Amino acid sequence: MKTTVFTAADYVDVYAGKLMIVGTFDNIMAEKCPITFKPFGVAVKMLLEAHDKGKVFAGRLTLANAKTKKLVFKLNIRTQLDVVSREKVNSIAMAFNLGGVRFDSFGEYQLDLRLGSRLRASTRLNVVKAKPSEKNKETRPSFVRMLSPQNTPR
Repeated sequence: MKTTVFTAADYVDVYAGKLMIVGTFDNIMAEKCPITFKPFGVAVKMLLEAHDKGKVFAGRLTLANAKTKKLVFKLNIRTQLDVVSREKVNSIAMAFNLGGVRFDSFGEYQLDLRLGSRLRASTRLNVVKAKPSEKNKETRPSFVRMLSPQNTPR
């Protein structure tokens, strides 16, 4: 089993076998802490191998302060892995929308996915102090602005 997608996002869902991710991020801008960050989801996609077929994995999704190790949340997971033999690539997609995640302080946070006794995925999130003018500032990358309709060549 190999994790190919593991990210925090504003919203995630699985529909018709497709993993949908809206607004992926690794920085949360805040003027002050504590802050409750309402749109909070976690997207996971894992490639499965034949020997994973039918196995039941229990595990947990956790978010903790990277420095103090204090848990922000812990979500227990239990899933059965079904591998469809006629498919060339077999994967499982998981979407967790948690909403209202409270961060007590600025700094780094560690988001981990464990299945069984193994750490399957890990990423860092940062809660960053923002000036009032930065909080709602548009931060689209330049290539997005370049491809906007008014800049599209005719």
